[in-house]
Amino acid sequence: MPDEQYILAGSALGVRFFAAGDRFAHIISLRNREQSQVFFESVEGGPDDAWPSSPPLQSVIIEKPSASRRLAMLLGMAGQSHWSLAVELLTSADGEWLIFDFACRAPQPPEFVGSRYRFGPLVRWNKEEWPMMPSGQVRLRTDDYTALLRPHGSPNEMVMIPRTAQGSIAFPATLRWKYSIEVAT
Repeated sequence: MPDEQYILAGSALGVRFFAAGDRFAHIISLRNREQSQVFFESVEGGPDDAWPSSPPLQSVIIEKPSASRRLAMLLGMAGQSHWSLAVELLTSADGEWLIFDFACRAPQPPEFVGSRYRFGPLVRWNKEEWPMMPSGQVRLRTDDYTALLRPHGSPNEMVMIPRTAQGSIAFPATLRWKYSIEVAT
């Protein structure tokens, strides 16, 4: 895994998965002809973390089922839990969408489960409007049924966590959180 990287990219949005120790980290970017602007970079945990700050994804598969659709599927393990991520890039004349769908199969209530991100240089936290994006054409949307977005204690960081309250489900359980980044063209 030392130098491995995988890219899922359209003309406006992209996500790059790259080796970071024993797992894959990822960077989500806005793309144009001249440059890429980083929106978010995952903040990873370490090899000894049973409940890392982001899912410990250790294998990647990229598929292209059609001209307007590309998929990345990732799997991993930490402690006694199993993790997955499906990322779908959809393109049309109206825009591009990166849809992230995470899951964790946990045998017991987790200390933490979710995805932690560091903002890119042009993104700022805004309590009224969530993260402020570098362009009004870019939107971050959480799935109302599965995900919550919260500021993290560290400056310029946020976490996406499952909406499921720990006390409301029986374990073992699968916890899921989903969000998308959208760019109008």
